[in-house]
Amino acid sequence: MDLNNFKGVNDNSGHFVGDEALIRVAGVLKNLFSNRGKVGRFRGDEFLCGIANVSKKTVIELAEKIVDEIDNLDIYCNSS
Repeated sequence: MDLNNFKGVNDNSGHFVGDEALIRVAGVLKNLFSNRGKVGRFRGDEFLCGIANVSKKTVIELAEKIVDEIDNLDIYCNSS
C-alpha cells in the first residue's frame, strides 16, 4: 500500500507532521489487521499488508475500510 502524494506532506508541513501521519496510518492498519493478518512498514510511505484464507469480498471490504479510516484521520501538530 502506498500513500499517494505523501511527499507533499513532508515538503509542506515538515517531517514532524509527516512522521505523525505515518504513525497514525500505522495505527489504523495495526488495528484493522490485529486479528486477521500482518502489516508492516516497507519503506518511506509504503506498507505491506498480508491476509490469508479469506474471500475476495472480504479483501475488498477491508481495503474500503482502510481507505475510509485513513481518509478520516485528522493530524494536528503544535508548531511550537
